[in-house]
Amino acid sequence: MTTSDWIAVVGVLVQLCLFGGLIWYCIETRRIRIASQSQLEALHTPCVTFNMTPRQAADAVLDMDGVVGTMNVDFYEGDAILINIGTGPAVNVSYSLTRLEHDNREGPNGYVSFLPTGRRCNVPLSRNILRGRHYECLIKYESLSQTRYTSKLMIRDLVLTQPFHFEKTGLQPE
Repeated sequence: MTTSDWIAVVGVLVQLCLFGGLIWYCIETRRIRIASQSQLEALHTPCVTFNMTPRQAADAVLDMDGVVGTMNVDFYEGDAILINIGTGPAVNVSYSLTRLEHDNREGPNGYVSFLPTGRRCNVPLSRNILRGRHYECLIKYESLSQTRYTSKLMIRDLVLTQPFHFEKTGLQPE
């Protein structure tokens, strides 16, 4: 091989190393972008649940009627109250209750278009609908970045019982 052939081979090797470095740089930049998006989303994550009030101390300690829990669903003017306890606003909030007794039939459901951080919203669920019954409540909503979230909780005779699940369910389909 001549000197010019060696120079060409070295030039190709340098270009391959540079190309490999570029690929590595792109991968690392993507990882950083994903991490920063996650951090930003965490700063503005909504979490919607029912507003609560402490249960009577004796009832909570004694687990009256076999219901374990220390918080009751709160009502205002006869309606249950949804509250956003997260750090960002919730949009397209829908809730549905499924009765867990007898036939697991669909119960009341509804929709709230927007729920700002720390704000409450009355929903048409009366105390009598929840009294003496066992419901699973599924609340679905989105953040402003259109990330979907779900809160799943159990209500038994007006008492919020375990488990309470909050989860990110994915991005809005385009």
